[in-house]
Amino acid sequence: MPIRDADRPQCRRCTVIIFDNVDKTYPDGTTAVDGVSLEVAEHSTTVLLGTSGSGKTTLMRMVNRMVSPSFGRVLVAGRDVAEENPVTLRRSIGYVLQDGGLFPHRRVVDNIATVPVLDGVLRTRPVNAP
Repeated sequence: MPIRDADRPQCRRCTVIIFDNVDKTYPDGTTAVDGVSLEVAEHSTTVLLGTSGSGKTTLMRMVNRMVSPSFGRVLVAGRDVAEENPVTLRRSIGYVLQDGGLFPHRRVVDNIATVPVLDGVLRTRPVNAP
């Protein structure tokens, strides 16, 4: 059932990610996600727990538009991700996956600096500084 604005509780924490009755069915007929509605509050820790193939990764990939839902909406900070520029969207959010997401040939500091460097932010001190 879709989430209506009137059904959302008024609270001090702002909802930052909303999955609104989201489905994902692939062209071969495989259903990866079926009718998921979930709200994630800002500054919260959220765990998607399920068996292999239950749709956890598919849901996460919907947040940054790596996968588009077949039905429903995904909103980040109140905006439908389907209407956002994917590059800008991906640079504005971050999350941790169960598998490593680092570039293995780069140092940790260089991995952390990837998005700021892409956005043109200059480093303020040398990388090798103590």
